[in-house]
Amino acid sequence: MTKQTTSKDFKDFNEFEKKRESPEMQDLKESIRKIETWSKEHDHNSINSSPIKFVPFTQNIGNLLEIKHNDTLADEAYYDLPIGSGMGELMAGDNEEWTQFRYTMAGVVTLLNNTANVVATDTDTNICIFQNGSQVRIKNRLGSSKIIKFKVNY
Repeated sequence: MTKQTTSKDFKDFNEFEKKRESPEMQDLKESIRKIETWSKEHDHNSINSSPIKFVPFTQNIGNLLEIKHNDTLADEAYYDLPIGSGMGELMAGDNEEWTQFRYTMAGVVTLLNNTANVVATDTDTNICIFQNGSQVRIKNRLGSSKIIKFKVNY
């Protein structure tokens, strides 16, 4: 049996169309477009053969983007964070190393509440969170592969 279309159906459809074209939805579409553009600009087809790891989860919360990551990072391998300013927290290994950090548009990194082997420079035997040109880099220099968990808002 086919359902007969009523004026209520048209009203519901019109409400749906208004919400779909709302400023909030347009902002969300723009944020998604920016993420897709950034992903295309950074060649992620060779992830397995490169020390660079792509951050697999990005979520838009209002106008704040959040990255979450949980993966093994080999010694001397690194992650480059998206350009911009942000704040985050990181844990290496089984709570072996830990920090909260923030960074500016200029890439200046400030560590907060960090353990001894987390530094804001590219220094051996540490987890390094530092400016690498135009981006902030998270690099494992602890001497062995470690599970690296981090969350960054930017």
